This record gives sequence, structure tokens and C-alpha cells, in this order.
Amino acid sequence: QSVLAYRYLVERKGLQFNVHINDRLPDMLYGDAFRLNQILSNLISNALKFTRAGEVKIELDAKIGEHDDADTIELIGRVSDTGPGIPEKQQNRIFESFMQLDESVASNFGGSGLGLNVVRELLELMGGSIRLISPTPDGTPENPGTCMEFHIPFRKGSEQHNGNQPNFSDQFPRIQARVLIGEDNPVNQLILTKYLEKADCQVTAFSNGKDVLAHALENHASFDLICLDLRMPDMDGHEVVRELRTRDIHIPVIAITADAYNESMNRSEQVGMNAHLVKPLEASQLYSRMLHLLKKSQAG
Repeated sequence: QSVLAYRYLVERKGLQFNVHINDRLPDMLYGDAFRLNQILSNLISNALKFTRAGEVKIELDAKIGEHDDADTIELIGRVSDTGPGIPEKQQNRIFESFMQLDESVASNFGGSGLGLNVVRELLELMGGSIRLISPTPDGTPENPGTCMEFHIPFRKGSEQHNGNQPNFSDQFPRIQARVLIGEDNPVNQLILTKYLEKADCQVTAFSNGKDVLAHALENHASFDLICLDLRMPDMDGHEVVRELRTRDIHIPVIAITADAYNESMNRSEQVGMNAHLVKPLEASQLYSRMLHLLKKSQAG
């Protein structure tokens, strides 16, 4: 279901979206669904960003555990595209922090950052691994393509075990807030929107800072909370909040960013942001911070 949620983003760009889930993959696995979702979102986001024509393909397979351990499953995932591929000279460094592709890629595709170090770190936390394949077996000289293949160990689930687990919907509180979002990454925007809608929130979303600011200035009484990515086109999240506070608009603002450095957090606090959450975003952290800020705001 998480994979299929991205179908409309891929097809909106005019690309084919192919998903293959092997029959070996059990219906239920025990593991960290939030981290898996973030891994897929980052990889699909890159495939979308750097592919102009052709397809984005998702494959999910499974390898049964060794040594007769039938309860162990290795999830094998592949996210492939028909984009320009990764230059061979950059492949050894592709998972490093702040790694970017060259300037020609940045100018042609609207930015060169990959964020694959986040994916690698998430996989390591889950006991998994990732490797790059570029060009892909189906690639052409014009479009070599890229495949990101990851492996994650899981435990098999069962209907009997699942009956003792809390209902998934119980994880979502009824916050019922009116939330304005600023997030330029379409996949991250989709995930954040889904989290908020699961908590019965009304969501209005924009993909650049100037639109967020204009809408907030004109309709600030219509929102209870703002969630902002710090790095957006035209105007970053810090500038948006600084302008709002200058206009004496004090809607609670949550910064949502991949930047976990103290310098960024301190700047967020200085311009008037009320909270700073680091990607990959976990729903439980978001809900907890939202409830705290909304309660504080309502108390005056």
C-alpha cells in the first residue's frame, strides 16, 4: 500500500509505474514500517526527480532465512529508473553525507542532492544494506538508468500473532487541526499529508516558501499550525517564519528538515519556530509535538 501511494506522482510526470511483488513475500512481516516507508520514499523521490521519460519500477522479493530458520525473512527491494544514471566516478561516494551530482545534473533536473546517506543510515539501523547498480541491465547509452537494491531482515508475521497486536488505526489520535504545509519534495509532502489526514486534520499544502507565506498572511486565522521544510525554492522556511513573526502572526510552526545540526536548530528557535523535527519523520513524534503546541496555543 505504501508503494502504490506514489503511483499518481509518477504517472503525473508522464512516466510508467510498474510494481512487482513476488509471491514469496509473506502477507505479514514484523519490523519498522515507518523506516521502511522513509527508505522507499527517498528512493522513489530520486527516481522521480532524475527521470524524464520511461518508467519507475519497484520490485519487492523475499529470501527465506538460512539454517532452517523459517521465521526469518530477508526483504529485497529494488527501485529502478530509466534516468541518466550515476557517473562511474561518483558511484563510490554516492552514499556519503551531502553528496551531490555534478552541476550539469543540477541544472537539468532542478537540484542535485540525493540524500542517500539517510537511506543508508536507516538501513544500517534496521540491520540492512544497500547497493547501487548503474547502468541497469535494461539501460541504454542515452538513458543508462539506476537501480537501488536494498536488503532488510524481518520476522514473519501470522494472523494469530496479529490478533494480539493493537489495531494500526489506533496509532492515530484525532487531532482535528487545520494545518498549512510547506514542502517541495512531492513524496515527503504526500507522506506528511497522509500522516495529518490520518489524525483527522485538514491540510493545505504548497511546494515553495513564497506561496506558503502569501497564503498564511492572507488566511492566518484559518490555520492552527504550520509544518515547514527549511529548504524550499524561492524562500526557505526560516525566512517564511521570520516574515510571519514580523507581521505579528504567531501560529505555531514546526520545522521538518533533514538538518539535525545544532546551528540549524538554534536558527529555527531564533526566528520564532516552535519545534524542530528531523527527517525521516516518525508519525508518533509529529503527533506528540502537535498536541503539545496546540494545547499550549489554546491555553493562550
